[in-house]
Parts: sequence; C-alpha cells; structure tokens
Amino acid sequence: MGVVTRYCALMRALKIGRNPGNDVVISNPVVSSSHAIITVADTGEIYIEDTGSKNGTFVDGARIKKARLSASSTVLLGNHAIDWKRIIQTSGQPRPPIDFPKNVVDKKLIGRNALSQIRFSFDDVSDKHAWLCKCADGSILLIDNNSTNGTYVNGRKLSSPCTLRKGDIVSLANRHPLHWEAVYPARPVFKHRILIAAMAASMALIAGILILSPWGEKDWSDVYAEHKHDVVLVYVKSAYAATVQGRPLSSWLNGYNQLDYCSIDADGSLSSGIMRSSGTGFFISPDGKLLTNRHVVSCSSEEKKKTETVKRAIQGVLIQNDFSRLAANVEVSYVILSVGIVQNDTFIDSENDLIPCTVLRISDDEDLDVALLQTNTKSIPAGSTYIDLSKAVPSDKLVLGDKICTIGFPMSFVIGQTSAGLEANNQSGEITQERGVYQYGHNITIHQGASGSPVYDKKGRFAGIIVSGFLGISQGYNHAIHPTPVLSFVEKTY
Repeated sequence: MGVVTRYCALMRALKIGRNPGNDVVISNPVVSSSHAIITVADTGEIYIEDTGSKNGTFVDGARIKKARLSASSTVLLGNHAIDWKRIIQTSGQPRPPIDFPKNVVDKKLIGRNALSQIRFSFDDVSDKHAWLCKCADGSILLIDNNSTNGTYVNGRKLSSPCTLRKGDIVSLANRHPLHWEAVYPARPVFKHRILIAAMAASMALIAGILILSPWGEKDWSDVYAEHKHDVVLVYVKSAYAATVQGRPLSSWLNGYNQLDYCSIDADGSLSSGIMRSSGTGFFISPDGKLLTNRHVVSCSSEEKKKTETVKRAIQGVLIQNDFSRLAANVEVSYVILSVGIVQNDTFIDSENDLIPCTVLRISDDEDLDVALLQTNTKSIPAGSTYIDLSKAVPSDKLVLGDKICTIGFPMSFVIGQTSAGLEANNQSGEITQERGVYQYGHNITIHQGASGSPVYDKKGRFAGIIVSGFLGISQGYNHAIHPTPVLSFVEKTY
C-alpha cells in the first residue's frame, strides 16, 4: 500500500469526458461521459489511458488502452481530436517533455528562467521558451518548448524542430532577436591541401551518386502512401434561389416551390432542383480545417454570369402564368446549400454519409483561388491525416523542371468509386511555366473534380494547389497555386 500511495502522489490526473464532473469537459457525442485520463508524473512522463469509452482512444492512429505520449503524439477521442498539450498547460501541469534527437551533443535553454543559459528578461518570453541544440554532425537545431508566444525563424512560427542555416533570422515571440550564430559558431574550415584534395574527391563521388539518386527524394508510391489520407472529396450542393422581397418565391405562389431552387443546363434550359458538384480538399490541422479552391465552394464568375439568364427564364415562366407583377420583382442569387466531405479509402452509399463542413473564409483576392473549410465537429475524422504546412516548399525554391505530383479526385465518383471504396488518384508531372506570384504551369493530367488537390514535391513536401487547366483542349498546360501565398492566406485566417 505504501508504494501505491507514493505512486499516486507523484501523478497528476486529468479526467476527460462529456460529464460535467470531469476536469476537461468535451461536449461532443462521440466522447463518452468518462472517456480517458491523462496523467503527468513528476519525472515529466505523460500517459493517457482509456477508461472504457465506447468509441475508443487513439494515439498516432492506433487504438490504445494506455500509452505514453511524446511531444509529437496526436490524440483522438473517437474521431474528436484533442490538443492534449494545451490541456496540460491550461490545467497548471508541467509542459510536455521535449523529445531531443539522439544525435544532440549539447543544448542550451532559452527563456526567462534564471537557470536559462540564454536569458531574455521580457514578459512575452516564456520561462522555458526554447532549446538551441548542437548535433553530432555540427548542425544546429532550434526547438520551441511549447512557448506561449512562439519561436520564429525567418518570420514563420515553428511547429516542429528546425535545422538552422547560416543567415537564418531567429526571434522569440516574433519580437526579440536571438543571435544563435554567436552561441554556436560555424565549424572551422580546414586548409590542409591533402585534406582538401581528399574532400574534393569525396564530394565528386557524392555528387555523382546524387545525380543518379537525389538525396531525400522518394518514389511517387511512397509520397502517395504518406499523404493519401490528407485528401477528401468535397461535395457541394448549390442552386439559383428565387426570392421576392427577401421571401422564397413559393410563399407568393401558395406553396408552389418548383422555382425556389433552380439549375441551368449548358444549353440554357432551366430545371427545377439543386445542383451537385465536387472538388478535392486536404486537411491542414487536427481541428478539422481543410483547404480547397474558392471556386469549389463559392459562386464562380461563370455562375455569376448565368444568374441573369436564370432570372429571365423564371420571369418568363411567371409571365406565362399571369404573374407579371411577381416577375417584375423577382430576384435570383446563386447560393451554396451545403458542403460535405468524403474521406479517401471509405465507402459512401448516400449523401447522409457525408461529413458536414462549414466554409470559414474565402480569399477576397481575385487572383488567389483558395478557401478554408472546417468540419462541423471541429475535429479531423478518424483515419485522416493532415499536411504539415510548416514544411512546405517556399515558392522561390520551385523551378522549371521540378518533379511534382498531385493526389485528388478527378471525375469525382466516376473514377474514384471502386470496389475497395473511394480511392484518390495520384498523377505526376513537372513544372513547365512561370506564371508570376500566384501560379505556375505544370503538365500533370487533371480533370473536373481535381480542383483543390494538393501538390507535393519529390520529398513529399507541400508544393501548391491544383487550380485550373484547359480541359478538352490539351492536357499539357495546367495551373497550380504557389505554396507561399497559400501559407499567407492561412496565417491571416488564424
């Protein structure tokens, strides 16, 4: 009994569930009344234990009974993602431990703490803000210690350890410069002729190897396996809505609702009912946020042009039925009725299987065709993954001839629906044209439904979004949005 009592004293427990009596209350039907417990030992080790929940607790995609959490662990309660690090911080518990790489040979604590080797006396710098590490190979690693106001490299907030390069600008809370190169000077350059000759020969050999097999590059099959669960099919229901003085047209026609929602065919024929369209989207965060094209989930310029055509057609129907006064006052607008998504590698039998989403923000820049969505549960569905945008390729690093691929749903269910469920399509090509700040040209084969598909480089890093092409004319001249303006859009939204 003495051992058990001591063990309990060393542990701090946080009960999580839907019941108001829990330390952390989550009002989501997939979360059980008493779902899980997070415990933090005085040693800094953190564990999560499922307490017999109905929908399970998942750590890094695997269902667990009890598991130790590392700094990079992701946790789902059912399909509801939780920010366990923030839960610990806001509950007055110690910050999650840092998983230092094994090759770290020296490290210095940065922060306001009196024991910090690199000390900053500013209120917006955390007590133990970050770690500056030297690795066995001489590289310098910067790790944010779950600080309140963040650690920044070249203006971008760190979300994972960052290997610093000569000239990188580091700041704490995006305000206070860290002169890291003065802490860990660059390695000395040896000038011995024999050594230089040997190094030159070695470099020549390495260069020859790299030409045949570029360092860090992956097969497209590996990129697909890594990212196939980032993507979803985006399913949109829309219509041209007819109103008079802000009320549905049917309220003026004794409930006759055939003209409330209409669609129009390519030949200009008016039809009663709603339209259905699709595109591709991809998750960017564990709280269910995803990106797609603006034109996938909003009124495109082509649809705006058709609004007046639909209005004239409805007016014609009203006049033919002796409702000329209504015809003169009818208004028509294009509306999005609902947006839902379908996960890759899943089956869908009806629209009831869609995961509902809300459009959070649409780019107001005419040249940037991007929109941000979020699942209504504000969580990433179980089985899905998300792109780490902090590892995106900067636009200025993408050049003509670079190999790229995209994962998405061209032709929607026509191609995507298989006997194994809905399967995304992987197409590869290369960058073929410079098109300015927002776009570049490529020769990846695309089709309707591919809009909003993420683009990856040969290292599996985010490299843009498919946006448009010349369908039916040629499949060698298509466009993608550069990654950097996409990142700026996301940062402004957050």
